[in-house]
Amino acid sequence: MGLAGFAIAVVAAAAARSRGAGDLPVLLALAGAGFVTAAAVRPEFRADAPGYYAYLRSIVFDHDLDFANEWARWGFPALPLTATGRPPNLYPIGPALFWSPFFAVAHLYVLVTHWLGLRPWTPNGYDRPYLNALAAGSVGAVTAGGYALARSMAGYLALRQASMIVLGVILTSSIAYYTFVVPGMAHALTFSATCFVVWAWREAERAPTLRSWSLLGVSVGLVALMRWQGVLVGLLPAALAVHQLRQRAVRPAWIAAAAGLGVLAFLPQILAWKLLFGRWLTMPQGSGYVDWSSPHLVNVLFSAERGFFDWTPLMLAGTLGLLLLSGPMPIFAGASLAVIAATAWVNGGVRDWEASDAFAARRFDVAIPLVAWGLAALARAATGVLRRRPWTAVAAVLAAFALWNAGLIRLYRTRVFTDAAPLERLAGAQAHQIYRLFDAAASHLGPRARGFVYDVMVGEYFYYNVNPSGTIDVGAVDSPWLAEGWSGPERREGWPPFRWALYPRACVRVPLQGPSALRSFIRLRAPGRLPDQSVRIVCNGAPVGTVAVATEWTDVPFTLPAERLVPGDNVLCFEFGRSLPGEADGSYAAAVARVQLP
Repeated sequence: MGLAGFAIAVVAAAAARSRGAGDLPVLLALAGAGFVTAAAVRPEFRADAPGYYAYLRSIVFDHDLDFANEWARWGFPALPLTATGRPPNLYPIGPALFWSPFFAVAHLYVLVTHWLGLRPWTPNGYDRPYLNALAAGSVGAVTAGGYALARSMAGYLALRQASMIVLGVILTSSIAYYTFVVPGMAHALTFSATCFVVWAWREAERAPTLRSWSLLGVSVGLVALMRWQGVLVGLLPAALAVHQLRQRAVRPAWIAAAAGLGVLAFLPQILAWKLLFGRWLTMPQGSGYVDWSSPHLVNVLFSAERGFFDWTPLMLAGTLGLLLLSGPMPIFAGASLAVIAATAWVNGGVRDWEASDAFAARRFDVAIPLVAWGLAALARAATGVLRRRPWTAVAAVLAAFALWNAGLIRLYRTRVFTDAAPLERLAGAQAHQIYRLFDAAASHLGPRARGFVYDVMVGEYFYYNVNPSGTIDVGAVDSPWLAEGWSGPERREGWPPFRWALYPRACVRVPLQGPSALRSFIRLRAPGRLPDQSVRIVCNGAPVGTVAVATEWTDVPFTLPAERLVPGDNVLCFEFGRSLPGEADGSYAAAVARVQLP
């Protein structure tokens, strides 16, 4: 769906531009492609997303800022009431205000379909259309912000080249995740607002006027409204103000107007804090939330646990690329590096510096538009060296890093990596995903094609170069032949080392050079509460047989017929008939110590 949407977007954009319709049809087409991509990805409403959204639902449906019912609905623990007697909300109000038009459209849709009986949605603010509205808003914001960022590069790169850089920085950073996977957090909107700051900065630099400085001030205020740490982007206009005041290119009254408009844009947050906490300005997480000595300054940049440059390595190249702008754009380059450094300093002092349940260094959202300029400088320098199709080479590099980032997003969503992502393991996991992709494609061509892919990309075979005994030691700490459906290794007195096979199935891998009948057995026992447990043995999707499982350790024999096996990777699954009473998928179905092939 996402690829189809992108293709439609490209065709629509080309047709619109050929008719001289300007850039608006292109933007609408790209936004449409983004919506389709988000729908295909299936956005998740998790992590901090409820905290941002709670403002919108509470104001519209409850006409207050009492979040007790929202927290209860989403299963959040009750926190102590604030000085004003209300449940606290630690998150900014800005994203909710931005999403409100999209929320209104979703609410109208729910009302109409509910009245006509066409959909099961209830107009309560909790059902899926309301949450999808957040995705639509975030995708739209990133599209508009990306366009503004590309336009800011006018005079430095052609619009097509700038658009390539901007798309590349989105797809190779955490912004891709927070636009399409968890769009209900503030990071996509903060990125977008920062893009407008960069555009407004360039306008104020080229032609300083009351209008251009006012736009710059409002943009900075909106960044802070989306996420108050974004106030650090104010270092950009501060540096420009000092420079232009020295050059007598700007009036002090214009700068004062910009500052006033920035505060005015941030006013909704000030009012929300006053209503919730009784203070105009506050740190909702508490005064000890930030250690201003920044003990984790290096970690937030260089660490396998979500370091900015570790998880998204192209961001390091872009940050260094800003140094190339120190000649043609010294004020912007210096201020941009200052914003990145300040962001790292603040994040290094936050109590949860690794950002808890997060993909990559999500709190560097304000830095990523600045990194885009660094990448633009690198690309321009590289194209001066490359003679033939220089921008094709730039596109290839961006695409490679985008694929790496997409693979990491998938590994994060499937919980392969949740905290640290050591490079050695990450590279192996990425390579395994590439193999699985080729394997899935080869599966449409038959067993020979799959065997060829396995031989080229893996080449490990039982009885040949690995596992000559055919023993799969399920209870071992490191058991490389296990697939889905297993617990961690366990030890019990009087039991062999084992793992729990999880209901409904647990699988192992059996790589073979060629098929032949294999007389085998599995050593297992059922939990005491499942005296009538059974297991169906399935080889490459085909049933082999069903046997009963005793509540004592037993070797259950079975034979894998040659006609069910293929050259390369074979998947042997054990599908269990029952789960523990009162439990569903993921409960313990049987303890398994060994799978023994001949």
